[in-house]
Amino acid sequence: MRPDQESSRRILSDQIREVLDELNPKEKKILEKYAEKDLNGEFVRPKDQDGNIIGEAVNIIDVPSFTSEMDELMNMTHNLSHEKLNFEDLNLQ
Repeated sequence: MRPDQESSRRILSDQIREVLDELNPKEKKILEKYAEKDLNGEFVRPKDQDGNIIGEAVNIIDVPSFTSEMDELMNMTHNLSHEKLNFEDLNLQ
């Protein structure tokens, strides 16, 4: 691999790691499970018609399963039970 290609690969890997660092552990696990990886274990980056890498995107190998697991995760985290509170219940002075 040419030095400029190696540098580009490292920069892209760093960008992906930054995005992953912003995900919660369950989101990371799902992304790791369904993202396409090359022989080095790096995420395969999709390219546009001109061969340019598309932003911080990754190729997903099983979109329906990925979407289903992410939907389940989002529904689980958004369906938390709760009770209404009155200010009086908080005993604030």
